[in-house]
Amino acid sequence: MTKRPQPAPAIFTPPVFRPRPKYTPTAASPPEYHDHTMENGRRYRGHKDEFPWPNDDEALKSYSWLNTTWTYLLEAEGQSLISAPVVLHKGTKVLDCGARGTTWMYDINEKYAGTRIAVIDPGCAWLWPAFVTVHHELEGEWPFTARQSFHYIRGFALGGMIADYDGLYRNAYKHLLPGGWFEVRDHDLQFFVDTQGGDEEKEGTGSEGTEGKLVLLRRWEKLMAEAAEKFGKPINMGGKHKEMMEQAGFTDVHEKVFQIPFGDWKGGKPWEHVRDSYILHMRHGLEGYTLRLFTKTLGWSLEDTRTFIRELQAEISEPKLEHLRLYSLFRVVYGKKPKSASRKPEDATLKSERATQDTDNAANRS
Repeated sequence: MTKRPQPAPAIFTPPVFRPRPKYTPTAASPPEYHDHTMENGRRYRGHKDEFPWPNDDEALKSYSWLNTTWTYLLEAEGQSLISAPVVLHKGTKVLDCGARGTTWMYDINEKYAGTRIAVIDPGCAWLWPAFVTVHHELEGEWPFTARQSFHYIRGFALGGMIADYDGLYRNAYKHLLPGGWFEVRDHDLQFFVDTQGGDEEKEGTGSEGTEGKLVLLRRWEKLMAEAAEKFGKPINMGGKHKEMMEQAGFTDVHEKVFQIPFGDWKGGKPWEHVRDSYILHMRHGLEGYTLRLFTKTLGWSLEDTRTFIRELQAEISEPKLEHLRLYSLFRVVYGKKPKSASRKPEDATLKSERATQDTDNAANRS
C-alpha cells in the first residue's frame, strides 16, 4: 500500500518588514525630528532623559518583533488587529498611542480603507507616511478638539513610557466619542516558570530546579523594576490596567491574559510563531531595555552593564530555553466610554475633576 505524502512541517515565516525611512532630518524638518541624543552607542528621544528605551534601528526592529508576537497571538484568537468590539469603516477615527513605528497602522489602513488615522508616537515621527497624522507627546494634554474625537484608541506596550497613568486614562476617556473604545495591549518584563508540563518530577526541571538556573534573570527583573520606578516611569503595570480603566469611568471593561512561551517548549500552532517572534523581540531588545536604566539610573558602568547583559543572554540562550519552560504574561484590556457620556472633551474633564474633588472631600471628612 502506497503511503500518502505527509504535509511539510510548518516553517516559521518572519514578518515582512516594510521599508522605513532613514533618520535623515534636514534644516526644514520640525524641531521634534532633531530632538535626539546619543548615549552608550544608542539613540534616545529628547535631551532630558524622557524615556528609558532607545528609538534607533535596533530598537525599532525589536518593536516590530513585539508587534508580530501580538499579531500571531490575536490571529489565533480570531481577533486579528483589534480585540474590542468596534466596527471600523470609512471615516472612522483611530488613534494609536505608543506605536513606535510598528506596522499595525499600515495594516489598519490596508484592511479598513478610508479610516482616519492619528498617532502619538514619541521619537519616531519620521517613520510615518502621509495617511497618518502624527503627534509627539504621549503625556500632558492631547492636542485634539471635540470634532476630532475618536471611535477607537489603542495603547501599545506602555510600560516605561508613562509617568502619569491616571492622566493617560483621562486623556483617552476625554478624546473618545461616546460609545468609543479604548484598548491597551501590554506585557510585563517578568518571566514565570511553567509547572504544568508534566516534567516537574524530573530532576532539575520543576520550578525549584529551574529557579536555580535563573539567578541573573531574577536579578535583572528586580533591578529593572527598581530602576524604572526610580526613573519615574514604572514597568510591569499590566495587571493594573483593568482597575485603572474602570476607575477612569469606562464600562464593559474586559481583560484577557495570555501566557506567552519564552522558548521552544510549547508546540503546535500558533505557539511556534508566537514564541519565535517573542524570542527575537527579546534578543533585539534586551540591551535597549537595560542600558539607560542600569547606567544612568542605577549608576553602573557601561562595561559592567554590557558584561551583565552578555552573561544574562548566556543564561537564557535558546538551547537552554526548552528546559527552562519560561513564559511571560501579555494582557489585552479594553473598555467603552458610555454612550450617555458627554461628547465634549472639556465636559468630561470637568466631570473627572469633580469626581476627584468629591473623593478628596470624602476622605477629609472621614
